[in-house]
Amino acid sequence: IGHGAPEKSWPVLDLPAGSNVTITVCNTYSQDVGFQIAHYLEGKVETVHSGKALTVSFLADQTGTFLIYCLVFCPIHIYLQGGEVKVT
Repeated sequence: IGHGAPEKSWPVLDLPAGSNVTITVCNTYSQDVGFQIAHYLEGKVETVHSGKALTVSFLADQTGTFLIYCLVFCPIHIYLQGGEVKVT
């Protein structure tokens, strides 16, 4: 999903439980950014290098709402917070 950061924050993804999920994050910004999802990618710092893409996959096996966020501090860091993965 091209969501227009930094003007817009990370998207909200609505998923049914049991879904196999693949997300590709493309960094068109001039610096590296981070991509994490609470519970699913927690504890694993995923860096998306400038001009590159990162693909992550996981099984949405737990219901709930999980934060999408960035752990790589950069000038647009604040805009990369607040996305959600909602698994129902």
